[in-house]
Amino acid sequence: MTAGLFHAHGAWFGPCKGKNKINKKGFFESLYLKAEIEESHPGSFTRRWKGWMTSNGYDETKFPFWGAKSGPEVFEKFKEFEPLLVICDRPVEDIVASRARAGWVASDTNANLAYSRVRGINYPGLLKFYVKTAEIARGDYSSIEPVFRKLPVSFQPEIADEWVNPKLFHNG
Repeated sequence: MTAGLFHAHGAWFGPCKGKNKINKKGFFESLYLKAEIEESHPGSFTRRWKGWMTSNGYDETKFPFWGAKSGPEVFEKFKEFEPLLVICDRPVEDIVASRARAGWVASDTNANLAYSRVRGINYPGLLKFYVKTAEIARGDYSSIEPVFRKLPVSFQPEIADEWVNPKLFHNG
């Protein structure tokens, strides 16, 4: 939901894991980053990422910003891009339930580890935001609006209202 909200405001994500019966709007998880995690690639990640973006339709004149939805295992590779880190702040049991619905490995141990790792990402100059997904699903955008103040686009409540579907959120 959160990555899709950025997409609805003009973020480019490139080819992503598509929609399915439990997520009718799509997951916005980069297929490239999934492959990057699973395989070892020699050379510069930055060069590979920029090449992949260009070959998959990214054009900075058409897209004001780009996004990469990923886990903590990939984030370090993006430091050079001076990214904003947006963390979906929600109870671990909701994360486990969401992963189980999606057919992914779901355990409290895995979710706690990943959540701990992403919260632990920190380095000088990093802009880190915690967005409250349950509040966003209810139409309260106050936790995500500060992120948009750091982006080259303005938050548009009408775009958010059109994108966010509380029925698809499942309380987690």
